[in-house]
Amino acid sequence: MKCKKLISGIVAIMLVAVLAFGSTAAAVGAQTDNGADLALASQNVSELTATTDSSASSRADSLDDINEAISVIKVILGAFSSSDKLTWDSFKTGVSRLFYMSVDKLIDSLVVGLSKVFPLMSRPDEADYKFTNSNVGSKSFNDKAADGARWNVGYSSATLLTGNELDGNHYVGGSLSYPNPKHPTEILDDLRVRVFAMSDGTDNGIVVYAVLDAYGLAAKDVREIRSRIAGFIKNKNIVSVNISTLHQHSAIDTLGLNGDLNKVLFENTFKNAVGMDPSTLHNGQNKEYMEHLYKTTADTIVAAVNNMEPGEMYFSQTDVHEYIRDKRDPQTFDPNLNRLCFVPDNRESKPTWIVNAAIHCVGLGAGTTNISGDYPYFIEKQVNAAGANYVQIQGAELAITSQTAPVAVEGNTRYQNVEAYGNKLGEILVAADKGSKVEPILNIAHRDVFVTVDNHALEFIASTGLLANEAVKAKDGSMRIPTEIGYMEIGTNLAFALIPGELAPEIAFGGGTEAKDSWTGEDWEYPSMQDIVGSRKLMVLGLTNDQIGYIIADNNYHSILTENEELLSVSKHEGSRILLEFKSLYESVRDRKSVV
Repeated sequence: MKCKKLISGIVAIMLVAVLAFGSTAAAVGAQTDNGADLALASQNVSELTATTDSSASSRADSLDDINEAISVIKVILGAFSSSDKLTWDSFKTGVSRLFYMSVDKLIDSLVVGLSKVFPLMSRPDEADYKFTNSNVGSKSFNDKAADGARWNVGYSSATLLTGNELDGNHYVGGSLSYPNPKHPTEILDDLRVRVFAMSDGTDNGIVVYAVLDAYGLAAKDVREIRSRIAGFIKNKNIVSVNISTLHQHSAIDTLGLNGDLNKVLFENTFKNAVGMDPSTLHNGQNKEYMEHLYKTTADTIVAAVNNMEPGEMYFSQTDVHEYIRDKRDPQTFDPNLNRLCFVPDNRESKPTWIVNAAIHCVGLGAGTTNISGDYPYFIEKQVNAAGANYVQIQGAELAITSQTAPVAVEGNTRYQNVEAYGNKLGEILVAADKGSKVEPILNIAHRDVFVTVDNHALEFIASTGLLANEAVKAKDGSMRIPTEIGYMEIGTNLAFALIPGELAPEIAFGGGTEAKDSWTGEDWEYPSMQDIVGSRKLMVLGLTNDQIGYIIADNNYHSILTENEELLSVSKHEGSRILLEFKSLYESVRDRKSVV
C-alpha cells in the first residue's frame, strides 16, 4: 500500500474533521486516551502481563516514551565502534531517527487530540465479548500415521463476481483515495474462491482451507461464513475451517478500508454522534457483494468436503528467488514455491496442488481501478492446462513483491507483465518434480486471542467505522481486536503457522536485524518460529482467518514517514506478541496435555 496515499487520506480526514467538528463535537462520542499497556499480549501468554487500570496505562505510555528516547540515545551513542569512537554516519543516523520519532509523536498527539472531539463509534467492553464459531482443532496430536490411514482430499472452486461490480457502489482494495474514491472501471479477469478439504482418514477430523481473491477479510466475516454451515461442520467432523485471502490490490474491497472518505467524514460522524448501530456505518464493503461472498464460500466449502476422495500426498519446493523482491531489510524470506501435490487413487480425478508462496499481488499498482486476480490467475491457467486443480496461500509477505524484471517486456502494459510473470511461475510449477511422499498425519490447533492496538492513527481509522474488524475496549481503555492464530502439522516433516495478517519473514525464519542496524538500536531477542517447531520445515499461511495488518519485528518498527507498513500495523510490539502466542500454542499441543 502506498504510504503517501494513506497519509494524505488520513490528513484529509483530520483537517476536515477539525474544521467541521472541532468546536461542536466535544460532548459527543469523546474518547479517552487509548494508551495501551505495552506489555499486554493476551490473556493466554504468561510472558507478557497486563495492567487493568488507567493509571497503569498512563505509566505504560510514559515508559514507552522513555524507552523510545533511550533507544535513540543508543543509536547515537551505541554506535561507538571497536575503537570507542562515535562515527559521523552513526551520529547522523541517530539524529535522523530522533527527528522522525519526534514527528511521529506530533502526529500521534494530533490524532489522540482529534479522537477526543471527533464522534467515534462505541466499543463493547472486552469482558462482555464472546468468541463464536471458533475452530476446535484436532482432538489429539499424532507423530505417526494410524493403521490404515490414507489421505483424503476434496477440491472445489467458484467465481466471486456478481456482475454488478461496475455499478459505482463497489470499491477497489489497495489504497485510500481522496477526494475521489476508487470505483472499479474494468474487469480484466476473474475473482474466485478456491477450497480444499483434507483429512488423514482418522477420526481426528477434517481441515478445510478456503482462499479468496480478495484484499482482506475480517474475523467477523470469517466467523459469519462458518455460521452459515455450522450444522454441516458438526455433522462432518470438520475441526477446522480456515478462510484466507491472496490480498490482491486489484480486487473488490472486502475489508472496508478503501471506502469513500467523504461518507466516512460526514455520514459516519453523524451516525456516531447520535449513537446509531455501528453496522450502518459506511466502509468499503458492498453488502450485496459480501452476502454473495458468504454464500458462495460456504457452498464451495460444502462441495469440497463432499468431493473428498482417497489418494497420496507429495511435497516439493522450488527455488524462485530471482522472481521475488523484498523491499525491506533484512533480506530474509522463504524463496520457494512450496507445493503439496495430492494424487487421487481414481486416475479419472484431477490432482490438487496446494502452493504456499510469499509474493504480494500488486502487479497492477495499489491505485488501480481494474479488477484482476493478478499473477495467481495466470499460474492457475498453467496448472489447469497441465490437468490439476490449483490453490495458493500467501506466506510471510510483509514487504515481499514480484520481481518481474526477468520476464517483463519494455512497452508492455502492467497487466501484460503480470500475465508474463504468472505464466512463468506456472511453467516452473508444472516442470517441477512431484517430490517426496508425505505420510498421512494431520494435526491442527487453534487459539482465540486479543491483540492490543497502540497505534493511535490506526485506532482512529478503525473507530470512524472504516474497517470491518471488530474491536473491544479493555479495562485500561485500550482498543483490542479479537482474532485467532493456529498451528498445523502435515506428515512428519512439515509445520504451518496460521497467522491473521502479513508477517515479517524474519519473525518466521530468523535472520532478524541486529542492534547496530535496527531502528530501535536493539536486537531481536526472540527465537524464530522455525526454531520453535524444530526440525520440521516451517511455512507461514498468512492472512488466515483475519486481516489485522502488518506484523513487524519490534526492533524494526520504523517511522510511518520512512516505511509503508507501520501505519497499518496495530502495534510496534505486535511482532513479539504474535510470536509468543504462537510459541505458547505450540508448547500447549506438543506436551500433549490439551489441544486448545
